[in-house]
Amino acid sequence: MKTATKFSIALAVAAFVPLATATLVSGDIHDPRQSMAISIGFATALALSILGPSIFGRWMYGKGLDAVKGITESVRQGSYDRIPTCQPQGSTDGENEFTAAIRSLFWMAHRIENREEELRCAIRELDDAKRRLERREIDLREANDRLTVLAQTDALTGISNRRAFFDTLGRIAESRTDGVSVLMLDIDHFKRVNDSLGHQAGDSILVEFARRLKSAIRRTDLVARVGGEEFAILLADIGVDETLAVAAGVLNSIRAATFRVPDDRTPTVPVTCSIGICSIRRGCPIPPETLYKNADEALYAAKNNGRNRVYLFDCASCSVLPAAS
Repeated sequence: MKTATKFSIALAVAAFVPLATATLVSGDIHDPRQSMAISIGFATALALSILGPSIFGRWMYGKGLDAVKGITESVRQGSYDRIPTCQPQGSTDGENEFTAAIRSLFWMAHRIENREEELRCAIRELDDAKRRLERREIDLREANDRLTVLAQTDALTGISNRRAFFDTLGRIAESRTDGVSVLMLDIDHFKRVNDSLGHQAGDSILVEFARRLKSAIRRTDLVARVGGEEFAILLADIGVDETLAVAAGVLNSIRAATFRVPDDRTPTVPVTCSIGICSIRRGCPIPPETLYKNADEALYAAKNNGRNRVYLFDCASCSVLPAAS
């Protein structure tokens, strides 16, 4: 049963109590005045039962109940800006129960609001930390990429180094391309340049030599510095005849080049090179290390037979043969 219904019954009973008492005291229920009093009593009880809850509720509680409902609805919807500020620590003398309840609700609402603001601040801080972490991860990846490039690049000439050459050679050999060729190159009498003109002149020759090698090969090929004055070229998807043509072009390009050095007495130096080649067809069961070793063997044959020439390691006969130079 609802509270309002219970209140109506209580008011109706309360209205009948004085009427029943008066009837018992007078004792004459057939008296016209008594009948009129009973009628008035019934009407009064009916009016009190209908209007009593609203009238007396307003009188006892004022607008406190409506305020409580409004506050709780605002809190439920998360709207705290419409809740007036109050001081829950203040004096409560003379407050009725609804005023005290409203004060407690105010206090709870503002506590919730403060807590939500703390949570919003924490979320913003987490977002900032996430962005900083993402930025650091990007910086770390970029730094790792730079380190990878540096680890595979010759510091003097800017071309690939020995490590990058062998990594690429292994990948190409495993990919079963249509023919792989390795060219080993050595600058002839390079030690004489260092001894007579100094290492600065030697470095200038190395840089120019590497530049000319890159300009003489395809964009898909790889040129690397694998030793002091030793270089290597890796060609993929190429046959023996094409490889010999590339080697001849490199040899002639170096012969015709003018190598300038920082020396007033000898501003230019003639440079030649020796080249050794090993070329294999697709499906040839030679491992990458052997391919490199055979090309190096052909290089030594070119150096031992007068330099400034090209020698080819023939895989079929396992012998080293001179090529047109």
